[in-house]
Amino acid sequence: MARTLEGYNIQLLETATEKPLATLEAPAPSGVATFQFSPDGSHLAAVQRDQQVQLWDLRLIRQELNAMGLDWDLPPYPPVEKGMASGSVTLEVESDPSSFAPIK
Repeated sequence: MARTLEGYNIQLLETATEKPLATLEAPAPSGVATFQFSPDGSHLAAVQRDQQVQLWDLRLIRQELNAMGLDWDLPPYPPVEKGMASGSVTLEVESDPSSFAPIK
């Protein structure tokens, strides 16, 4: 679960308790228009109001946090499926303003 903070950052929340787990900061201050998790929950894509797309690999972020003893207390993401490409992502964004709903 996630929510925006002041329209510029995305806060990840534990679903059952809404306890904050982490805050993701966008590199540009244009504000987040909408965001979506991947089906397995391991990636988060956010479209900013200036149409830039930010993509976070939450599996990698958690690995780095775990190495520092800072990972949140939830089960790890499922392992990467065999044959999946790593390192590159293809993302298609359709410019349809009516498809964007305000984030609360």
